[in-house]
Amino acid sequence: MVFALSNYLAHESGLLAVTIMGVWLANTRGVDMSEVLSFKESLSILIISMLFIVLGARINVADILATGWNGVIVLMVVLLPLRFRRYLRCVCRNRVIPRLGNGCLIPFSLSS
Repeated sequence: MVFALSNYLAHESGLLAVTIMGVWLANTRGVDMSEVLSFKESLSILIISMLFIVLGARINVADILATGWNGVIVLMVVLLPLRFRRYLRCVCRNRVIPRLGNGCLIPFSLSS
């Protein structure tokens, strides 16, 4: 409501009004900040996840192939072990393969 009212009165002033209101609320005593911090944490996770999805979506296969074999090799070295590790962790959590020690299979154990 503060954003809409401020933006109605003066064009592009809504962001400034909301920022000032946030600073004022943060310095007010008696305001429960636990819900605000929880919301901020959830919002941060969502924004970072969306950032990596957008960055990954912008990569063209032609761009990777244009770098030659070095680009393909780097992609394989980075992606394949991570995918394989995730697969093993999912399989071990579902107990499809019996656990051996900490990891799933001792020769392929990449668990942290």
